[in-house]
Amino acid sequence: MRIEHATGQQAGLVQLMVEPKAAVVLTGALRERGWAIRQ
Repeated sequence: MRIEHATGQQAGLVQLMVEPKAAVVLTGALRERGWAIRQ
């Protein structure tokens, strides 16, 4: 996992490395919670 953010900003960047089989489920769960996903 890698997290980048700037003080005072409302957004940041989180990079996760997951098993390919888990990626679809994780992507859906994060989107349901309002996360923007870029692949």
